[in-house]
Amino acid sequence: MKFLLAQINPVVGDLEGNAKKILYIASKANSISADFILTPELSLWGYPANDLLLKKNLIKNQYQILDQLALDINKKYGNLSIAVGIAERINDCFFPNLYNSIALLEGGEWKIIARKIILPTYEVFDEKRYFRSEEKVSILVKKIKNKTWRLGFTICEDLWVNKDIEGRGIHKKNPIIDLKKKKS
Repeated sequence: MKFLLAQINPVVGDLEGNAKKILYIASKANSISADFILTPELSLWGYPANDLLLKKNLIKNQYQILDQLALDINKKYGNLSIAVGIAERINDCFFPNLYNSIALLEGGEWKIIARKIILPTYEVFDEKRYFRSEEKVSILVKKIKNKTWRLGFTICEDLWVNKDIEGRGIHKKNPIIDLKKKKS
């Protein structure tokens, strides 16, 4: 499997412009025969999106842009798979009503494959104001070129749980250890 790590610089709040950046990086990935693109956290929104995440019209617009992006990528680049950071709406009456998620775009469609577990609330970060925490780690089982791959996904803070990093890693959960334990 050939990965492309998309070091794009999403602009906070520019969902359409960020989608264009993702489409552009898809063309680069296609030109080097990459199978899978991984984009940054909240790549469709830019990070940190903060109070923009409270605007229901932007959440609705995000889904329309995501639908179109999945279709455009499939039409232009076929079987290319792209992991895109989004704000996933939770359809219940509780707040916050979003997950910080990764959507997998492939085959003209998209689906959620991972959600952030550890939400930072220190220094400039206030993610618990906007997002709910996921309870479990995510493994994607994917077949590429007649080989089956098991891919574990983490989002930002979930990756670097470590008590030695400025005291930030003192959490009740450690998604990396949980991924190591997961069999399927």
